[in-house]
Amino acid sequence: SGLDAFSALTQGLAAVSTGGFSTFDDSLAGLAGWSQRFAVMLLALLGAVPLALYYRAVVQNWREGWRDLELRTVLLATLACSALLAWFLYRDHGGAFPGLIPQALLLGISAQSTTGFSAMPMTELGSGAKWVVILAMSIGGGLGSTAGGVKLLRLLVVLRFMQISLQRTALPEHAVVEPRLMGRPLESDDIVRAMELCLLFGAVVGLSWLAFLVYGYVPLDALFEVVSATGTVGLSTGITRPELEPALKLLLCLDMWLGRLEIVALLVLFYPRTWFGKRGEVT
Repeated sequence: SGLDAFSALTQGLAAVSTGGFSTFDDSLAGLAGWSQRFAVMLLALLGAVPLALYYRAVVQNWREGWRDLELRTVLLATLACSALLAWFLYRDHGGAFPGLIPQALLLGISAQSTTGFSAMPMTELGSGAKWVVILAMSIGGGLGSTAGGVKLLRLLVVLRFMQISLQRTALPEHAVVEPRLMGRPLESDDIVRAMELCLLFGAVVGLSWLAFLVYGYVPLDALFEVVSATGTVGLSTGITRPELEPALKLLLCLDMWLGRLEIVALLVLFYPRTWFGKRGEVT
């Protein structure tokens, strides 16, 4: 797309890893045009797809990968996010907003893939657009991808379990309904782990958000920052800055750590029986 070799390498690595770091101070706005920006965002979207699908596409055939529910859900969620952002940008700024559709699509991909690239300040978003971005950053991309968030597959598992629970209320007591997703049966452990991660993610976001409210920050902007950190995204409404209170900086660092390790790993690390229980079993 016309980028020099160094910029292409750095933007590409940050995109595939959904890291979002850029060699330009104004992120992707520093690139020459939309062709370069969307070349980078295409890599970000590919990084948010479960990496195992690429293996299946090569070893089996590409149709197997395309039929995967999670892949189609990632693409559908990205398009839905982009469409909603386009509508809110039009409502808040009118048709005169520069590059409305490209901006909405780029931000939609960035939020859903949790990459964190942008070509516009987040301060230009209205409340509705911020809620859309918050939701996308919370959900994230596919399980087994480089994206953050709770992951779409876990959300699908939780929604499927809720659907089955509602169905069971209208069935006879002796009826057996086996929860299935993508044609595969859902084990109880799969459902518990998915619900556990979603609840823990919400708990971390909620507690961190309260800390920002104590310091007097605008509730919606504070929630945006906390979700962005916990989802390992990096988009900011301007609260995260060099002058941010040290305690809140440390809190955001902890949120990013928890989000990347998916919380449970850190809880296991600090669980006493992880260290002392096994030692006792050996002796």
